[in-house]
Amino acid sequence: MGGAEELVFRLGAESYAVGVHAVEEVVDAMPITLVSRSPAFLLGIINLRGRIIPVMDLRLRLGMEPKEHDIDSCFMVVQLRLGDRQLPIAVVLDAVEGVVDLAPEQIDRQTSIGRHSAEVVLSGLARDGDRILLIVEPDQLLTEELLDRAFSTV
Repeated sequence: MGGAEELVFRLGAESYAVGVHAVEEVVDAMPITLVSRSPAFLLGIINLRGRIIPVMDLRLRLGMEPKEHDIDSCFMVVQLRLGDRQLPIAVVLDAVEGVVDLAPEQIDRQTSIGRHSAEVVLSGLARDGDRILLIVEPDQLLTEELLDRAFSTV
């Protein structure tokens, strides 16, 4: 009661979580159409049932090494706010681990993991048994400030 339902996914050895309310769907990885002069973390676009959706490599967005897609790779389509509009974006994940219901006492949003930086997409930590989940704030995946800075350097 009062818990948060979170989609848990993996990037490398770490487990992350994002509120299911922000997740539109999870789909198998598919071919990406490259878009020239885009920042490295924006891989291109996909055509998902007639919708053109930008694709972000979350590993690159978080400063991790890129990874080739494998059998577990997938895209998580999330709706995020960009300025005054809603934008769907497909986020490349190494694997989805499932959905968990986290009680408020399992979540620590007071942690100081660089929250006030445009580079940071994490809004807290959660304890789920023996593992720690890094909580992703969907609206921080892509911000106008980040886009302005990224496109000014390409």
